[in-house]
Amino acid sequence: MPLYEEKFLSPFAIRFSQARIRPTFQDGRLVEKSLAQVEAVHWPLEDSDAYDVMLRAPFPPISIIRWRPKLREQDGTSIVNEDGSTLLGDACWFTFDNRRLYCLQAAAAKHWPRRAACIVHVMRDLPTSKCTPRKFRTTDSGCSVAISRRNDPVPRAIWSWAQATHCGTSGATPEATTEAGRTSLGAILADSAREDWDELVDVPVDLQQRIGELAALEPLPQPPPLPASMPSQSSRAPVSASAALGAWQWPQDQQHQHHHRGHHQQNHRQQRGQQHQHQHVERQLEQQLYSHRQLNYHS
Repeated sequence: MPLYEEKFLSPFAIRFSQARIRPTFQDGRLVEKSLAQVEAVHWPLEDSDAYDVMLRAPFPPISIIRWRPKLREQDGTSIVNEDGSTLLGDACWFTFDNRRLYCLQAAAAKHWPRRAACIVHVMRDLPTSKCTPRKFRTTDSGCSVAISRRNDPVPRAIWSWAQATHCGTSGATPEATTEAGRTSLGAILADSAREDWDELVDVPVDLQQRIGELAALEPLPQPPPLPASMPSQSSRAPVSASAALGAWQWPQDQQHQHHHRGHHQQNHRQQRGQQHQHQHVERQLEQQLYSHRQLNYHS
């Protein structure tokens, strides 16, 4: 039995498993240089109209898995229910290859609203390493990722495909988007909702022959970028996950669940703040008691 299946999937339907990526790969290559080498070609499958273009990348396909991650605070701590159980997010497609996913999403954004697909390896299960589940450190359900080195005081940039394509900004309603944009968003939602790899498009064995002679497509004109500003960490809270797929397309029951979760998180943060305040007062009392004992000792 194979460990994975090779399929096509929209890179916008895949989430980041971590909150931060380095601007270089492990071998020292710049991530932005690899991004510049990702090309888009015409969709090569004549018997399928699922996508408009296919991304041809200079690196191996990313591995993905269907997973329900832990919901986390901005400091990375897990969010728990009143009974102490861990709150889990919705099941989504996640990857551990976060830098490559960034390259694929950024390349696909240049061709918006074309429906872009990339080759993925869909894993049957998580790797056997015990530390693998701990790698899910995203604090906004994988909708964005910070680009920075470990010791950078602030991120160099925060990437979100919804913001790059203006699909997650205010006013991005069905009336404000083009027909092609609504079609692309619908395709992304459909890919995101597919629960099993059997529902994804297969990669043919002769794919390289089909795309070998295809010329790279020119990127499409994109709307002007948003005003340059460094988002704060608070802007990457789990509640922002709705923006990545367009809050206007969320079913009513998911909107209610999302609102309830946000209200619970607010109460949880208030309780943690009160707990930290009590601990601070206790430490002050302990220091005063210690100073009093030292004074009595020396006297």
